[in-house]
Amino acid sequence: MKAIELIEKSDIFSKLQKLFPEFVESAKTITVIPWQESFQIADKNPEIVDAMDFYAMLYKNKIISQEEYERQINELFAQAKGYISRTEGISFIKEREISFRSPKPKITYVIHEIGHIHYEEPDPVWSATYGGGELLMQLALFQNYTTDDASIRHYHFIIHNASILPKNTAKEIAEAIIEKTKLPCYPSLHAIALFSGAIPNGLWEQLKTKKLEEIYDKLNDSRWEEIDVTYSQIRMFLTNIVDGLRYRDDFSIAFAKALGLIKECPVCGRLICVCD
Repeated sequence: MKAIELIEKSDIFSKLQKLFPEFVESAKTITVIPWQESFQIADKNPEIVDAMDFYAMLYKNKIISQEEYERQINELFAQAKGYISRTEGISFIKEREISFRSPKPKITYVIHEIGHIHYEEPDPVWSATYGGGELLMQLALFQNYTTDDASIRHYHFIIHNASILPKNTAKEIAEAIIEKTKLPCYPSLHAIALFSGAIPNGLWEQLKTKKLEEIYDKLNDSRWEEIDVTYSQIRMFLTNIVDGLRYRDDFSIAFAKALGLIKECPVCGRLICVCD
């Protein structure tokens, strides 16, 4: 079986074809292989997840009340020893193969595994859990933002650059945002974050060390140039932008547009498409 067979009957297939045609073409070349027990090595308390799914099904079908559902879930959490994890799918990038625990996996699981192979990226860069490119795709498919393969690859490119040259990448991101948005602050990632209401981890400690506490509320001060920006701070800044899109945060939308992560719909002209 090819991966295309798992997505072509989905409700979002037409949108996938429209926004991510290259992704769909990749799905035609990816093979779905049988699930093996060895794929489950990362599982931790998977039976708890099974039980949670069971009670969710009962509640959805009105067999149990919300009170009973919540009581059962709380008891399951109390029984678990450590974290809870159940591997739902796996991908092999070089072999262009994917596999799923369920014979009928959720469309989100299928997209996740195809994405690993299509973009040739590991979880830290692709997975929505880490604020990766998958989150952009989800925003396009389920919240009507306009983005595409090129935008996601560009986002991955920014992430890779940040891991190699954090200082240069932070400056490029900041300058792009200031140029496009005209924010009244210095082109520093930290200054922009503060302007939008976020406080970067470790910023205050660095300001104190360099005796620059006074610029905390002087966002146009050129001394922001002296404040270092780490890879983890860049990732958090980018994740906050992409995650903020889910809540239609104005700053997140403006910053994402400035960085080329989202664009205007060619038909209705809006960043959040209203064509459907």
